[in-house]
Formats: sequence, C-alpha cells, structure tokens
Amino acid sequence: MATRLTASEIQFEQFCAAHSITFERVPAITVRTPDYRVFHLGQTIYFEIKQIDADKNFTSELRSRTVGNHVRARIKAARGQMRTVAEDGHQAILLVMNNLDGLQLFGTEQTDFVAAMYGQWEVEYDENSRMVDSYHGENRAFRPGANHNFSGVGFILRTRTVPAITVYENIHARWPIKTLPAGFDVVRFETADAQP
Repeated sequence: MATRLTASEIQFEQFCAAHSITFERVPAITVRTPDYRVFHLGQTIYFEIKQIDADKNFTSELRSRTVGNHVRARIKAARGQMRTVAEDGHQAILLVMNNLDGLQLFGTEQTDFVAAMYGQWEVEYDENSRMVDSYHGENRAFRPGANHNFSGVGFILRTRTVPAITVYENIHARWPIKTLPAGFDVVRFETADAQP
C-alpha cells in the first residue's frame, strides 16, 4: 500500500522533477532513515522532510514566538534519521516547510534557521549603554560534537510555479555539503558568528 505524501513531500518531489534531479523515496524499514535520497555526481545525499502544521501561538488574536524554536524542534525530531545515514558516510539535510502560515514566515524566516542552528543573537552593552559585543549565544542546535550528522538545514518555499529550496550549511558537519544539484540555493558560513 502506497504511503500518502505530505504537502512538504509533494513540494520536494515537484522541485526535484522541475530541476531534473534524480531522486527516490527511501523505503520504510525498521531503522529510521530520511525520507529521500538524491543522486548527484556519484554521491548519494539524503533528505529528511518536515513541516510545520500547527502552533498554539499562531491564531487570529495571537502571533508570538521565540525565534528559532520551530526549526530547532524539527532538528531535534530528525536526529535519529540523520545519524543513520551519516554513520554510513553520507550527507544528510533536513528540509522544513511552513504549512501553517500562508506567507510562510512564522517560524521559518532566515533568522529562525540561523538562531536554531547557531544560537540566539545576543548583544552586550557597557555601563554607558553602548553596544560592545554581539554573538550567537544560547539555544544552538549545532556546535562541535553536537548534531554533526546534519550537513545542513533548509527551507522549502511554495511558489506559484516551482518550489524553491534554500539550505543553510552546518559548519560543524561530519559530512559537509560539497555540492548540490542545480536549483538548490546554499547559504555558507565562515564561522558560526557570520551572518548570511
């Protein structure tokens, strides 16, 4: 019996088809694995697809959130799948789609991805209220030795034509992003404190 695809999986497959990317759905087995594998230049790259469907803080009266929380929760939920393929020497990328907000912004803006991956942006002031330093601080999902099985985390954006995908690299990855097929937009960082 065929498994029904989620909205985000449909968008991923449409993206791959539009860019002539060779891909296949990973068969469900007893070991947790990502949803898809993509074949590119002799390498196999795995993709786990997650989506945001609900949030108690997104109502007609209330719209508040902690920057990065939606993405950070999807990173936590995907750790097992990423570990499975990274242990076999493969790149593993998590893609998140916002299926909650028609504008696709609530919890999935660029700042959400950077904050989830590298920590909240924190600012220090001196006694005269002058800013003296700023940096990525707490709540970072990625750091040396932590979640290094993720090569990157990205965003699937629904458009009127072909979906768009942006991937933010994990600078601490065991298997860094080398190259992705045409169509993927990759945001690279020199350090965790670098801003895209």
